[in-house]
Amino acid sequence: MRKKVIKLHNLYLSYKEIKKDLFSDFKKIFKEMNLYLGPFQQMFEREFALYCDSKYFVSCSSGTDALHLALRAVGIKEKDEVILPSFTFFAVLEAVWMVGAWPVFALKLKRATLLLIQKM
Repeated sequence: MRKKVIKLHNLYLSYKEIKKDLFSDFKKIFKEMNLYLGPFQQMFEREFALYCDSKYFVSCSSGTDALHLALRAVGIKEKDEVILPSFTFFAVLEAVWMVGAWPVFALKLKRATLLLIQKM
């Protein structure tokens, strides 16, 4: 059986198009040391919200922060239980603990997908 090779997208082609602007922005950001919570982040959030046709957009520094923010946004609070698949990454638990909730592992997963089995 012959293996099929899947070529990755050539990022260099995209990089060549934005290189000048990209490094110009990096120089400004590092010169002013506005790495976060500054005008560059605010501009990014505004422009990305417009791109997504959304009224709001909040950038996060990590997936853990994004999960934490999402849990707070849906009202998960202290002593709530959050059902998680038993096959997960530790940052998911950390986000649950950050809001004071308690992770509960669902042990029944679909073997093929490792997703939760929904019981009706």
